[in-house]
Amino acid sequence: MWNSGTLKPAYSGQPPHGSIPRAGIELNNTAGMVIGNYSNNKNQFNRMHSGVVGWGSVFRVINSEFTNMNKDTVYNPTLAGTAVISYTAPGTTHADFKFHSVSGGGYTVNSCIRGVYTELSGALISDIRMTGVEVGVYSTKCGNQLTTLVTGCEIYATKYGVHFYMNNGMQWMRAMNNRIFVSAKKSIGIAMEEGAGTQNSYMVNCNVIENADGHAGIYAVNLNRPFITQNTIRITSPNNLLNMHGIYFGNCSRATVGWNYVTGNTVTDSSKWGITSLFNTNSDITCNTTDSLGYGFYFGSINPNTQFKDNKIYHHHEGLHLNSSAVIGVQFHHGNKWYGNYTSGYGAVNLDTVFGGFALILSELDVHQMIGLLFHPVVPWFNTQAGGYQDWLVYDPSGTPYSCGNLIACNQYLIGGDDENENKSFELTVADDSFETAEYKTETKNIAKHYLYSELNVDSALLNSNGQFEAYFLNNANTNLEAFNTAMVSLNKAVDYDVSTKWQLSELDSIMQMKTDSLFVIESMYQATNNSVYANLKHSLTERLKELSDLKNISIGAYQATADSLLFSVQQTMTDITPAELPEENQKIINEIAALFYENKKDAINSYYYQLLAVAEQCPYAGGNAVLQARVIIKLLNDSIEYDDWGTCLQAGYYRLNNFNASAFKLKGAVQIIPNPAKNEVTIKLQNNNDGICRVIISDLLSNEVKNIMMNCTEKKVQISLENLPSSVYILKVFRSSLSIETLKLVVIK
Repeated sequence: MWNSGTLKPAYSGQPPHGSIPRAGIELNNTAGMVIGNYSNNKNQFNRMHSGVVGWGSVFRVINSEFTNMNKDTVYNPTLAGTAVISYTAPGTTHADFKFHSVSGGGYTVNSCIRGVYTELSGALISDIRMTGVEVGVYSTKCGNQLTTLVTGCEIYATKYGVHFYMNNGMQWMRAMNNRIFVSAKKSIGIAMEEGAGTQNSYMVNCNVIENADGHAGIYAVNLNRPFITQNTIRITSPNNLLNMHGIYFGNCSRATVGWNYVTGNTVTDSSKWGITSLFNTNSDITCNTTDSLGYGFYFGSINPNTQFKDNKIYHHHEGLHLNSSAVIGVQFHHGNKWYGNYTSGYGAVNLDTVFGGFALILSELDVHQMIGLLFHPVVPWFNTQAGGYQDWLVYDPSGTPYSCGNLIACNQYLIGGDDENENKSFELTVADDSFETAEYKTETKNIAKHYLYSELNVDSALLNSNGQFEAYFLNNANTNLEAFNTAMVSLNKAVDYDVSTKWQLSELDSIMQMKTDSLFVIESMYQATNNSVYANLKHSLTERLKELSDLKNISIGAYQATADSLLFSVQQTMTDITPAELPEENQKIINEIAALFYENKKDAINSYYYQLLAVAEQCPYAGGNAVLQARVIIKLLNDSIEYDDWGTCLQAGYYRLNNFNASAFKLKGAVQIIPNPAKNEVTIKLQNNNDGICRVIISDLLSNEVKNIMMNCTEKKVQISLENLPSSVYILKVFRSSLSIETLKLVVIK
């Protein structure tokens, strides 16, 4: 199947076709097909829209080479330029495939847009070498308790090495023992992303990833219990690109990030971060090593009950960094080691007190009492009483409990974040309404209140452990906290099967896997002997697979009615809510769109693109967890958006230590934007007494000025029309004479 040039002239009445073949081989409702073998020469697929396409089929591809798969606009764009595709539709036949390497150790996939695409299909992709691809493996909608394993592969990609996207309802998805090289801006080695749900099961371990100019080595967002362990990641970019991460995980519950080695090539570039954590709860960050990066470990916003222990922190600009809205929970003497030289002079920095916050003690860091030892980092003056602030470090003379001497000793921690911190000082400060951070005070407090309510709703032991928790939970009945939590629970139930359905599907899938393995063996025997006995056995197994597939569809259909009812209830709940803060406004938008998507799929959300974009482009510390969810969902419509959180958050009010000047620091709250988010009009109110002429300037995130309004400062307010502004995030600055009064973020949603 070697397309060396142009196609033959069309015959009379031939249906329209492109300039290259649609596919080399197409399978429809086929079971037991084996394409290729190791006894003969390899199959070669060249210059086609797609190589092998399996719809509703069970098949295996071995000893086959795919080169120059490219897009032809006449054919299905979803399958464009892909070497091997396995997909099906809901309620139809079962899809599953296995992909093994070409003989001789060469590249199985070369110069294609994508190596593998799966949708509603199980998959095993083993020992495949790919080069010159945008995406190595892309798997989506792997529900119905299916499984996907990518193992032993070598992938050179410019977008994603492996991309697991929106796979709620799957049994598990794993990427193990792969070597991945990503080499373009925004590229990611291994990405795992969900829009909603609590029962997904992802594991990424023992991979080697080199990230040259990309966004992240491993990227995990909106997951429950992801395992990210024993990976080696190197950031080799020579450029000062923004937001480069070894491991980035956000809005995850009970994540295990352990025994990873993340290294870079410079300690002076503060845009390169080793392990980054945002909005994660009950995480184990254990036995990792970071070296030669701007920041070794970076925490943003609330990360309650984090277990940060037994990590080795070598040479960086700063070893451990908590931004001015970060809280990670009390860290008892867990044996973290600071080995390096730090160009900032500090092994650990907590920005809370420098901006007047009060959450420092909620991230208490217990260390060895002897300063200068491996277990005691140097911290800046504003993290000590000597600087007139609180002590962030608490001295523990009891020893140095480092326990990562070898992998076996550390495995006790790699259990999915169940080893919770018993200190509940953070939760108590939220319950008594005294929790406050330095930056994004109202937004972070709102995020924290929603977190605590959801925890109390599922953890009766925590609820009953303290009268403050009971009072907090009761006092917030019939409020936004309860309404959003009810919607979240309903949405998660709708996209995840209940226990009974999950058990049925898992049992059926296990039987189908055994039948599939038998089918391939019988097929090989039939090919070798041409014996009709094997042909009859194959037919019998194929029929049995169809019966099992029908049984799965019946179970899924029975649950779908429940799911549809739950999704409808989410939409109704959101209709009745009046958000109080920006994180709630964003979450309302995302819940409504997510419910539409899971009910009616992609076409239902096309008209909500700009609403999604307006949320996705916000600074996460201000916009909350919904910002990360929006970034996942919007990829259904546009996968090319770049987010500059560093720049956006700086513009929105987040300050770096390097830029902090105490004499120039302004008290926030001098200006109010009403409403925010806004639609067609906004009112700017000055809180303080000013005279003279004030000027309001609104700019987009690229610093292009879109509004420039003069006002009399003594009148204290002015109305501004937003009719001509599209949905997005804008920067609003207010000046008196030439002096800046305040810089704020304005969200416009049409």
